[in-house]
Amino acid sequence: MPKKRTEKSSRRILVVSSDWHAGHLLGLMNPETKMYEDLIDGGREEIKHDLTATQEYMWEHVWLESVKEVKRLADGCPVAMIVNGDVTQGTRHPEQLVTSSISNQVFMAEACLHPWTEAIPEIDFIRFSFGTSSHIFDQGTAPVLVNRLISDRHPGIDCGVVHHGLLNVAGVSVDYAHHGPSQGIRLWTEGNQLRYYTKSIMLNAIKDGEQPPDLIIRSHYHYPHREIVDIKRKQDNGRIKTISSRIYLTASMCGLSDYAHQATKSTNILYNGILVFEIEDGRITNDHIDDFTWALDTRTKETIH
Repeated sequence: MPKKRTEKSSRRILVVSSDWHAGHLLGLMNPETKMYEDLIDGGREEIKHDLTATQEYMWEHVWLESVKEVKRLADGCPVAMIVNGDVTQGTRHPEQLVTSSISNQVFMAEACLHPWTEAIPEIDFIRFSFGTSSHIFDQGTAPVLVNRLISDRHPGIDCGVVHHGLLNVAGVSVDYAHHGPSQGIRLWTEGNQLRYYTKSIMLNAIKDGEQPPDLIIRSHYHYPHREIVDIKRKQDNGRIKTISSRIYLTASMCGLSDYAHQATKSTNILYNGILVFEIEDGRITNDHIDDFTWALDTRTKETIH
């Protein structure tokens, strides 16, 4: 079970990433990951995997740049992390796998956090959400094992695994889970489903006499988007009180596989990155939604004369 937090800080950074799909040839991978393979004589050998061009782009250009920028932004204040699902690729879809070994995929996912924990000692809290069963070997296997490895490696970090989390970060309530609505299938309807989904969560909370979450985070669709929903309520004194919730979809940390091209109806833009929130005195002072997102046009460009 996740440990309870008691200490408070006036300023805190919250980092959210998702959809690493470690184990896929287009997934996030630390080039220093130590894996193992069986030898013909019955022994086992420690090996490393050369990064594909996509993995190198993801690791060098997006992941390590994000580490440096978050370290600068935090400037010594506490940093919390949410890894919001699909840390591994799994084996149910075997195309383009680096390895079909569960242990090797788990080692690959765990190694992705090494630059963060080594460069930013202020990280004191990490939560993993489950994600999609076909990618995590069912029953939360991958995040549970990654969490155990990180916990053993960094006993001072409060680590845990959840299906669906509700976290209070310095006075800001954060509802997070891997699955939720998509951004929409047409540009002119983009965000509609996110707003409907958020308003439903808010109204359910109000109906039950609870405060709606300040921040809702969902993933799975590999597409970054933000919507803000306001609900106005008349108070006993006749004045209006506005209740607001923000919802964010996270980008991914992997490339476009054959299935992704099909599922996105041949999108040409690959979005990668993380979410970074500055939180102080019970409010989000900056969400840095554009500062940690990279877009890449994946079309093959040719010219004939």
